[in-house]
Amino acid sequence: MTQTAGTTRPPNPVAARSRLLGSACIVGGVLVAVSGLLLDLEASGPLGSNTADTVAARFANGFFAVAVLGLMCGVIGLHVLRVGGSSWLPRMGTAMTLLGLLLWALGPLYLTTDASAEPPFSAAGGLVSSLGMIVYGIAAIRAGASGDRRRFVPLLVGVWFFVQLPVQIAFFLPVGGSPFFLLLLGGSGALWALTGWVVRSKARERVVAA
Repeated sequence: MTQTAGTTRPPNPVAARSRLLGSACIVGGVLVAVSGLLLDLEASGPLGSNTADTVAARFANGFFAVAVLGLMCGVIGLHVLRVGGSSWLPRMGTAMTLLGLLLWALGPLYLTTDASAEPPFSAAGGLVSSLGMIVYGIAAIRAGASGDRRRFVPLLVGVWFFVQLPVQIAFFLPVGGSPFFLLLLGGSGALWALTGWVVRSKARERVVAA
């Protein structure tokens, strides 16, 4: 539709909601990266101990759980804008990712009640959400324009968990028993923030095309 002189283009509610979802994902990605730093500080001593039930430990875990909600907004934004197309593949990827992120958040939420407990669901949530984004990423690559590099972002989000895993196993897990959170969550948060930017840019394109 072409806008004529003297007329006002009506607002596009889908694009407006998608921009908000993208912004929430950007904020969530930044907060996830920050939570990686907080969790490392808490585990190494300045904020407490990774086995102690301290106020700092509860705060760090609660901070991360809240940040994950922003990531879920990004997944919903991708789905609303049909970045991966409309077939069963992106729908499956969306469902898997949302389920994984929910599990990823439930573990830290539980630790806000007892930070000395074993975190339930967190590892499974990270794995399932990563697999879900890989599935969605494949759909996005297939559905996107050949020259649009944004179509690779969901796949990058999904593979990051597996890229950093060998480093964690080789250098960090055998030493302290816990991962290097800044590596895991810093990289993941940056890629999720990039996903939020993709959602916002796709939403802007929808406004221009309206």
